[in-house]
Amino acid sequence: MSEGCEGPLVGRRKTMNHRPMPPTAAPDGDAVCPRAPLRSTTDDGGVAAAPVVVTIGFDVVMRVTVLLPLGGLVICFLTAVVFQFESVNKTFCNVSNTMPSISAITGFTPQRYVWRTCIALHSTPRFVIGIVYWYYYLQRECLVQVMMSLVYRHVANLTFSMYMIENACLIGITYIASVENYPVHEKLFITFMIASLLYELLTIILFRWSHPVMTSNITKSYNLKRFCFFSILLFTAAMLYFFYLHRYHCIPGAFTKFAYCEYIIVVLNITYHYTATYDFTGFDWHFVSRPRLKTDANDNHKAH
Repeated sequence: MSEGCEGPLVGRRKTMNHRPMPPTAAPDGDAVCPRAPLRSTTDDGGVAAAPVVVTIGFDVVMRVTVLLPLGGLVICFLTAVVFQFESVNKTFCNVSNTMPSISAITGFTPQRYVWRTCIALHSTPRFVIGIVYWYYYLQRECLVQVMMSLVYRHVANLTFSMYMIENACLIGITYIASVENYPVHEKLFITFMIASLLYELLTIILFRWSHPVMTSNITKSYNLKRFCFFSILLFTAAMLYFFYLHRYHCIPGAFTKFAYCEYIIVVLNITYHYTATYDFTGFDWHFVSRPRLKTDANDNHKAH
């Protein structure tokens, strides 16, 4: 895949201009928007390419970002079920329950420390990936009809906002456990679900809008995004139904079904975000070193 817009954190060999220009055709058939290469100013006033200090593949970053919460969740689940089965399956209704919720297995010690560590480590890359996506979509504005450019930009900004809210709420429900402060945890969880669903829906719209021509990887990513989103909608509806049965009618087994839906939603959500590996195939994260610019004080010192 050859995409047309990469920010300072993600780069390819292609050179492109920052200001939207007429799209051109890439070797793999995708439309791209030109952009200038990353440059820096030297001490003598010249312009030189910024030297790359560290390069990390985007796919490597995404795998680590995905495996941290997924691996943490598996560890928390196994240890909680094996060593704290009665505690994590206890509910206020005191009815039979065989599947603990995510809040339960991550709310007791030592599982909460494992879960919080994994979420903390994965959060920073998640925020950066959100910025990369926002920049990526804005750079593809040249592929949208001129009369719709302003609407497209607003949708891109709204999508970025929902992404950031989702990530922030995930941190909130991680560090404010339901066993510690249930009302706050509940409100953060509801906000997380709403922001997550809105982000996924807006991304599907924006993704199709900004890719008039789709390569095989982009098509795979788009189809997987749609599958995950509509599956999440289905299981969210089921989860809310079972939660209602448990909370207001204390039906045996209802909370178990609620927990199953919760785990499936988490896996689908992780899979949705993992589609970034298809969107940025061949992209790298470049950490660069820029020459320090002269200050007036330094110039005056040298003059004396």
